[in-house]
Amino acid sequence: MTANPAPPVRWLRDRGLLLPVSARTMVLPREVALHLRGGRAHRAPEPVAPVVAPARDYRPQVVDSAAAGQAYAALATVEELLKSWDQGGPQVLRAGGMSVRDLKRTATALDVTEQLAAFWLELCFGAGLLASDGEADERYAPTPAYDDWLDLPPAERWARLVAPWLVATRVPGLVGGADAKGRTLAALGPDLDRAPAPEVRHRVLELLATLLPGAAADPETVYARLRWERPLRGAGQGDRRGPGRHGGDRRPVPDPHTDLRSRLARWTLAEAELLGLTGRARSRAPRGPCSTCRSRRRRPPPTTAGGSSCRWPPGGRRRCSRRCCPRPSTTSCSRPT
Repeated sequence: MTANPAPPVRWLRDRGLLLPVSARTMVLPREVALHLRGGRAHRAPEPVAPVVAPARDYRPQVVDSAAAGQAYAALATVEELLKSWDQGGPQVLRAGGMSVRDLKRTATALDVTEQLAAFWLELCFGAGLLASDGEADERYAPTPAYDDWLDLPPAERWARLVAPWLVATRVPGLVGGADAKGRTLAALGPDLDRAPAPEVRHRVLELLATLLPGAAADPETVYARLRWERPLRGAGQGDRRGPGRHGGDRRPVPDPHTDLRSRLARWTLAEAELLGLTGRARSRAPRGPCSTCRSRRRRPPPTTAGGSSCRWPPGGRRRCSRRCCPRPSTTSCSRPT
C-alpha cells in the first residue's frame, strides 16, 4: 500500500478493515467484503443463462443465398486488393503497419470504409497472402502463396481465408483506436493482438448455431449471454467511490457495450457476415454441393442466356440460391432460351 492510496482503499484503511499480509500488501477479509455489499457476491444475481433470441426469421434458402453472395464477394475483394498491389503496395512504417493516408487510399480503391479496408488487409495478412517484401525500401506486396491461392477452386480459396480468421488473435476492429500510450493503432501494425479473440469468435458462432434454421439472432441477446458466461470485473472508468454508508455499492457499473468481449462479439458478427459464414446475421446450415455442381466437376457446364449454369424454375430472371454454384448469388441469371 502506498502512502496516498486510492479513495476506496483509504476508506477501508481508515476504518481498520484491511489486514496486512506483507510489508506493502493488505487484503480485505471476505466476510467484511460480503457485509459491505449487503451479503451479495454479485451486483445482480442471474442463476439462469440469458437466451439467445431471434430478431427475425428468414427462409433458409434466403440465408444460404445471402451467405453465398458474401462469400464470393469476399473472394473478389481479396483478388482486387492484392492485384492492385502486384507491383508493390504502400510503404511499411518504421514502427510497423500502414500509414493512415495509405489506408484511406486503399479504402477508396475498394470503395469501402477505412474500417472495412483494415479488415480485408488483416484477413490477407493472416492468411499469408500479404507481407512485407523485405527490401531496403520496405513495402507490402502479395506473397508467393497468393499465386498458389489463385489456382485453387473457389471453395478452397474461401476456406484458406476463413480458417486463419477463426483462430487469429489480431483484431482489425482496433485499427484507428489508441493504445495505452495514446498512439494510433495502424492496420497491419503491432499491438492488434488480443488473446480472447479466437475464443469469442468460436463462442459467437456456436450461439448462432443454436437458433432454428433461418432465424437471425438479436445481437443484444448474444452480448448478454457472453457477459453472463464471463461477468465483467472491476468498476468502470468513471468516478470511483467507496462503499456506501449502508452497504450499498456506489461504484459505477461497467458499460456492457465497451468491454473487450462485447466489442469482439460485435466485430465477429460483422466479419462473419462479410465472409459469408452467416447470411442476414444467421449461420447457414452446412451441406454438400448439389448433384448438378458435382457433375460440373467432371464436365464443362452448359451455358445459359445469362452466362450461368444454374437450373432455373419458370418465372424468368431471379437470384441464384445455390451457394455451390460457380457464380455469385448476388448476380442474376436468365432461364435458357
